Amino acid sequence: MPRFAMLKRLSTDTLTRPESIKRLNRQVQEYLEGECPEVKWLSHYGLLGNGRPKFLCEEPDGAEEICVYDYLDVFDAPDHATASKVEAIVRSFGHAQVELWCDMNWDRITDLLEGMAEYRSEQTEFTFKESRPKRKQPLVF
Repeated sequence: MPRFAMLKRLSTDTLTRPESIKRLNRQVQEYLEGECPEVKWLSHYGLLGNGRPKFLCEEPDGAEEICVYDYLDVFDAPDHATASKVEAIVRSFGHAQVELWCDMNWDRITDLLEGMAEYRSEQTEFTFKESRPKRKQPLVF
C-alpha cells in the first residue's frame, strides 16, 4: 500500500484551548474510522512550529501568518483516491490547513533513478564549456 504524509496547521483563532483540540481530534478520528476503515495509521507527531495554537506559547506579531505545520500524520492507504478522501474529511471539519504528500521509500527512489539511467544518451549529458566568459560584476537578483 502507498504511504502518505499529511501536514496539518491548526487555526489559531478557533482552537485556543487544549480541550478543544482533543475534542476535535476525537471527532475527526471517529469519522475517519467509519469512512476509511482500510487506512492504516502509522504515526502522529506534534511539530509545535511557529504556527502552534495560542495556548502553547506567546507568538510574535504576525507569526500566525507563517505557513508552518503543527501536526504530521503518516498513514498507508490502498490508493491515492482514498488518501485524498482522508485529506478532504480533515479539511471538512474546517479548523486546519492540510497538505497531503505521497511518501516513497528511499530504496524505491534509487531504483527509479537507476532505471532512468538506461534511457540516457551521451547527447543529453550536461557538460561545462571549456571557455566561459568571466563576468566583471556579480549577478544581482
